Amino acid sequence: MFQGQVMPEFRPPAGKLWGVNVKALMVTGPGGGIGTSAAMARVLAPLAAGGRHDETEVAAATGCRDVTDLRERLTGIAGKLAAIGLRVDRRKVGIRIAKAKPTLPTPQAS
Repeated sequence: MFQGQVMPEFRPPAGKLWGVNVKALMVTGPGGGIGTSAAMARVLAPLAAGGRHDETEVAAATGCRDVTDLRERLTGIAGKLAAIGLRVDRRKVGIRIAKAKPTLPTPQAS
């Protein structure tokens, strides 16, 4: 769905899986770059530091109403992240942006 918006010439910072440029409103990953909103760039910025992050702290730091609002926003951008080879990884120990899991090819009907 978002493949047409991916700009393959854009890459994440050296040594990083992904990055977000808040001024340019762009998220970059293994598959290239894709535009995003200012609000979403602010949500992703703390996660770009790497590691896992407490959802409550991220929600408070990024202007989300609560953890539910944060989760809804991350669910909303999941398609764009997938288009550039990323996914949201949410566990009890925190959230992070990770490399998308490879998908099996769909069998072709003959």
